[in-house]
Amino acid sequence: MGELAPKRSKFFRSQRSFFRDNVFKSHGCNLSKTVAYCIKDSQSILMEKSKYFVNPDIRKAETLPAEAFTSKEFLDLEIEKIFMRSWLWAPCCTPKENEWAPFEILGRKFFLMCDESGTIRAFPNACTHKWRQLAEEKGTGSKIICRYHGRQFGLDGSFIAQARCVGLEDFPRQCDSLQSVPFRKVYDFAFVGIGQTQPHLDGVFSPVNNHLFDLPLDEMTLVAAYHASIDGNWKYHLDNYVDELHLKFVHGGKGGLASETDIDTYQTKLFSHSTVRLVYAKNNDDGFMLAGFPRPLFGVWWHIFPNLTVNIWKGGISINAYEPDLGNPHKTNLVVRHYAWNKKDFDATRSKWAKMRVDDEDLNVVAGVQKVIRHTPVPRGRFTPDGEAACHWFQQKIYEMIFEK
Repeated sequence: MGELAPKRSKFFRSQRSFFRDNVFKSHGCNLSKTVAYCIKDSQSILMEKSKYFVNPDIRKAETLPAEAFTSKEFLDLEIEKIFMRSWLWAPCCTPKENEWAPFEILGRKFFLMCDESGTIRAFPNACTHKWRQLAEEKGTGSKIICRYHGRQFGLDGSFIAQARCVGLEDFPRQCDSLQSVPFRKVYDFAFVGIGQTQPHLDGVFSPVNNHLFDLPLDEMTLVAAYHASIDGNWKYHLDNYVDELHLKFVHGGKGGLASETDIDTYQTKLFSHSTVRLVYAKNNDDGFMLAGFPRPLFGVWWHIFPNLTVNIWKGGISINAYEPDLGNPHKTNLVVRHYAWNKKDFDATRSKWAKMRVDDEDLNVVAGVQKVIRHTPVPRGRFTPDGEAACHWFQQKIYEMIFEK
């Protein structure tokens, strides 16, 4: 049960009545109609296309309005028109033969299952009998059995048996077997589609592969995994992530990112489904070499649309997903997994990163912005061509996916 709502004081109730009976009526305004007018549904947002327009020309473009970062109805549209149409990272270990592994995306439960031949499939994590979660933790076996009524499935998802179902007509049906969802594997990372249409994943990852192919990914191991609820809209966290302009202001203190890296070498590149930022190390010992670069890099930061980041460090990589908090546009669910092929180097880099307080500074900025736009009228902003090209790319793609696809 939820907590009981606190009782309102007589003063509060009297003030509410005063505003209802005097302020609203004196302006010819019916309170119930006013509230109904203010609460837009998703379809009405689609009718206001011009209000959200982000010009493809950065010299003319305005940012998305604040409402795009605070409206539950806009968030609903994002789930429907962006996330349901994108490849989404499955934050779990890829199973080997005769194994399964559960994971969750946007509140939806799924699991990966690998059969005897090594074929991996992704399924909704629910029994087809009475919908109990099938894979509650990583497991292994020749079949998976529901712990509610004992329904059994093969490792390819096919129905095997159900106790006491003798005499049922038209049984088993096709829908009594598990129905797979689109699945792809990139290196050892799993991606699923929870809707019907996704871009070609090879095209999405093609630019990223130019950096990943040179890394010893077959030697990496998972060294840390966690998730956290953080303040701020998911888009703003990613807008901040790709924002080059803020570096010297937010991270410019002594010992910060701007002073501990060769910040003047910071570069941003844009692709069809991703953007990348990179910066050379100030001290060569803090960096790593990648093919095609003349000196050690401190970090390479990929954003893969819509909400995935791949961060390449000395000794390892970090993969983060900024998931919308369903029903709450003011919060984000951050999912993080760290992988290392040289744990000593990776730990040293992460320690240096922590000392620079980059994550804390970014989280504080985004949380502060969210507080402002949640309660304060603000105009639409503009993009600086020399520092916010990736921000413009991201917001223009949000607009395009919602209003033009």
